[in-house]
Amino acid sequence: MRKKLTEGSIPRHLITIGLPASIGLMFNTLFNVVDTWFAGQTSAQALAALSLSFPLFLIVVGLGSSIGIATNALLANAWGKNDEAEVFLYFKNVLYVSAVSALIATVVFMFLSEPLLRLSGARGDTLALATQYIRTIFVGALFFSLNFTLNGFLSSLGDTQPYRNFLIVGFFLNLLFNPWLVFGGLGVPALGVQGIAVATVLIQVIGVFYLSFKVLKHPSFRLDLMRQEKPSKAAAWTLIQQAFPAFVNITTISIGIFIIQTFVLMYGGDAAVAGYGTALRIEQIALLLTIGLNVATVTLAGQNFGAGQYRRVFETMRAAMMMGAGVMLVATVIIVPFAPQMMRFFIEDAAVVDSGVRYLRIEAWAFTTYVFINISVSLLQAIKRPRFILVLGIYRQFVPIALFYGLGTLLGWGLDGVWWGIVIINVSAAFWAVSYTFKTLKSITPQI
Repeated sequence: MRKKLTEGSIPRHLITIGLPASIGLMFNTLFNVVDTWFAGQTSAQALAALSLSFPLFLIVVGLGSSIGIATNALLANAWGKNDEAEVFLYFKNVLYVSAVSALIATVVFMFLSEPLLRLSGARGDTLALATQYIRTIFVGALFFSLNFTLNGFLSSLGDTQPYRNFLIVGFFLNLLFNPWLVFGGLGVPALGVQGIAVATVLIQVIGVFYLSFKVLKHPSFRLDLMRQEKPSKAAAWTLIQQAFPAFVNITTISIGIFIIQTFVLMYGGDAAVAGYGTALRIEQIALLLTIGLNVATVTLAGQNFGAGQYRRVFETMRAAMMMGAGVMLVATVIIVPFAPQMMRFFIEDAAVVDSGVRYLRIEAWAFTTYVFINISVSLLQAIKRPRFILVLGIYRQFVPIALFYGLGTLLGWGLDGVWWGIVIINVSAAFWAVSYTFKTLKSITPQI
């Protein structure tokens, strides 16, 4: 049944919605850790290829997740108003938009992936491996997008357990598929890095079948209303307006990583890129519980905003930020002293390890800023005011070009200039995001 999120303890709702999401995302991050580990077992070039292709991988994830977030926000608002017709109008249209946009992305990036990888500095074997990997991932873009959309429907009801289950099972399937496809066996040739991508796509296909079953069997799903609703340009446009800023934000993160990698290659070469990419995986693990809070914030704030419970919207923002900041402070205390051991889990190359450790110990100063930025973005999605997200994304990803050059080249800090530039950008972005979100919430709901 649908959770009653317009009453009851807000911290308890954040935990009951966010914890399953975080557990699932923990296994999704471990999924990526497994991919990184197997790439590291083949060669340093394979590890660098995975790192260099990560920004393009983010486009696949960003396309799906932005539509999934928009689905969650719009449907949560409609559930809060008890308007089932609106729920299924949006849900039917979002399925069309999700499928069409994913297929367009597949066609476009099958052609653009190699030139973009060259632009980031990839060459030789590293370029060939990265291109093989990311083109295979784009073949599965449709399945990524559909999984995020189906999860958006379930999350809008406060039900994050099915997606958690899929991510947990996907992790264990990846443990089986990766060695089989990377090194070959049972009639399958050794595919190397491309085998990692094939395994990922196969698991996404399985996820579509599972999550479709969970949606169809959910007590709140109304097949009669789904059949009744028609494709609507107005509904599709509302969805695009809600999803587009989030997609641009995630895409600019992808562009931002390209920019970072360009400067990292300039100052430190392939070893530094491999170290940065590996350290990002460790950083993702630290952010796990807070990412679950992002999902919970959209759902909880969305339903309460739809129901006119504005005080609870504000309380959701405050409670989520406090909980997330606490988690990241604990993570900082763990990562800073144990960064060398964490890096050596993936690879023993001293230059790669040293680069990743240096990044993590400087980046630790900005760990909590991600909480404030992400919760602010989630709150703006929930109250259907997402345009600022686009501006914030552009600021975070394009201003660093001048900052990295100034610190790294003009002041001669080299790689440290890149790492400290990331910290400066995120601290300033967090302050701006929280201030803007609170001001926007006050303007909509002056009584709080």
